[in-house]
Amino acid sequence: MRVGTHYQGRADVTEAHRALFSGFLKGSKLADSFLDIRFYGADVAIITSRGDRYDKNIFSSSTRRPSRRPNDDRESSCASGQQVRG
Repeated sequence: MRVGTHYQGRADVTEAHRALFSGFLKGSKLADSFLDIRFYGADVAIITSRGDRYDKNIFSSSTRRPSRRPNDDRESSCASGQQVRG
């Protein structure tokens, strides 16, 4: 079974993360890695990613990756999911 969250556009992703990091994730950092990208035409892609939470005191800034390229004004739809065993 898969569970996850679907975000539509940059504002939706930003607001969801703002709520998380002002609550129970306060004082931590998020590092993400991209596992897969599939292109479905010139302007559509599905990205599978994984995010890991770190204590801000041990987080290395060298592991951060931008989720958007500089000078790229394209919007994205993001779905995050995780595998659940049981």
